[in-house]
Amino acid sequence: MMSRFLGQLSRHGLTLGFLLALYGVFLLGPENLAGRLFFLAHVGFGLLWQPFVQPKRRMRFWSAVSIVAMAASYAFFLDWRLLWLWTMVLVGLVGGKVFLYPSRSERFFYLLALGYLVLSILAWILPMALVPADQADPRITQVAKYAAPFLFLVMAFLRQAEPFRPTPELVDYVYGILVVLLVAVVALGSLTLTLLSQTGYLTALLTTLAATAAVLLILGFFWNPQAGFGGLSSAMAQHMTALNQPLERWIETLAELDRHETDAERFLATAAERLAQCMPGVAGLVWRVDKKHGECGEVGGGRRYLVEHGRLGMELFLQHEPGEALRWDYDLAVRLLADHYEAKQRAQALLQLTYLAAIHESGARLTHDVKNLLQSLETLCHAASREGEIPSPSFHALLRRQLPEITRRLSQTLAKLGAPAEFAPEAPEDARQWWENLSLRYCEEWLVFEPLQNDFCLERPSLFTTVAENLLQNLLRKKRDQAGLHARASLSLDARGPVLRVCDDGQAIRPEIASRLFADPLPSAEGFGIGLFQSAKLAQRHGYRLLLSENRSGAVCFCLCPDSEQSVQSACASKG
Repeated sequence: MMSRFLGQLSRHGLTLGFLLALYGVFLLGPENLAGRLFFLAHVGFGLLWQPFVQPKRRMRFWSAVSIVAMAASYAFFLDWRLLWLWTMVLVGLVGGKVFLYPSRSERFFYLLALGYLVLSILAWILPMALVPADQADPRITQVAKYAAPFLFLVMAFLRQAEPFRPTPELVDYVYGILVVLLVAVVALGSLTLTLLSQTGYLTALLTTLAATAAVLLILGFFWNPQAGFGGLSSAMAQHMTALNQPLERWIETLAELDRHETDAERFLATAAERLAQCMPGVAGLVWRVDKKHGECGEVGGGRRYLVEHGRLGMELFLQHEPGEALRWDYDLAVRLLADHYEAKQRAQALLQLTYLAAIHESGARLTHDVKNLLQSLETLCHAASREGEIPSPSFHALLRRQLPEITRRLSQTLAKLGAPAEFAPEAPEDARQWWENLSLRYCEEWLVFEPLQNDFCLERPSLFTTVAENLLQNLLRKKRDQAGLHARASLSLDARGPVLRVCDDGQAIRPEIASRLFADPLPSAEGFGIGLFQSAKLAQRHGYRLLLSENRSGAVCFCLCPDSEQSVQSACASKG
């Protein structure tokens, strides 16, 4: 029932009931029993309003009992002086909410509430509590008594910008304290002027209000003058900026060191030395990270302040005891240094991994070239084992063709070993001659080399040799597992460049292997491993693409073609 009531009641309604109950206390008097009951009702509306915690929050039994007991005790001893203290607290609470609402109606609502509380303090509570009876003016109390209902009526008709929210409201405590101090200055100034000058309270109040308004007007002018020069606001902004200048200089120093220093240990040592120079109050420091340590400046004396972030620990030797703001600056400075140091170490580790990857890639590529040379030598040895004591003329012709080719390729491999990061320059080779040499090295009955349809040159013969030998060696392994295998190879020229195709009628490559065939090394019994991976990487460097153009049982085709969408589509459409 209570939650339904709260859901239908607006925040303005609760605030208005809160103020109306307090108005009843003013009317009946705090010493009256009815007035004290109105004060308890006022506290109850405050519990429903809940400006500090969630309005729908369930209160524990003993918490409710303690709040009711404290409210009852305060109401039992309630008088005009205690009521003045209570109302001053409410002034700070409402004053801290005035500047937090962007809606004009919301701001005006709380301004009226603040005005009512201030008027009650100055015109009603203070004369009844502290002003002597002969100097109090009853007319000012009558003004406060009859002006309050008019203010409540205006507040009741103001539209609320947002409905009831089950979330805590915001209170700006700085503005609240400023409003309380301003009201206290006016109240105590009026009371002091009344007692010292023996004048009426109304005259003293008006005089104090005029003096306070004049001082605020002068301060407002000097805070933001319009004569073209900076005022107190500029000086305050410069002061707040100056508080952060050491930290800004430290951030700029870290950024500069990060650009120019690549070694993590030298970066840490240099940055620690710069830290002692940038941060105020630091005479020296000692830093430790893992088993390394260092120091700079004057260490051993003064006050010590230890800061640890991650693996970096830093002991600062200070000239004086730091405040909370300076401790926060020290912590942030060391945290930034620790983060940059760890980033430098990660960058060095990544650079080493990059070097290792480059070495591994170069070694794998050269190993693949040496493997192809070894396979060519094995072919010659196999041919020599079939010859008798007197070699045949065909065997001599084979040696004359193969030995110079093996020598040339071995020279290219040694050149790559000397400069693995560079592409060794090579002269174009006639495609027909290259194709004939390849077909002679792999002269098998089940392998057909289709004749060339036209003459052209291969700009990268080493690339085509590496890819062709790798594909043909894989076919030889596949032939040992599948006895009835037949294959064919072709070399042609399309609109974008030369295209090499090697196809067989064996079993299809498994999908889980085919999907990663050129992306990762996949050593397997079928031979699809590092060779195809390195061949694909080499083709990519030279502007070509090695792909599996068809993969089904009876038609497995590999294709090497220029890396362009049109050429890839035409190569895949040709299907060998």
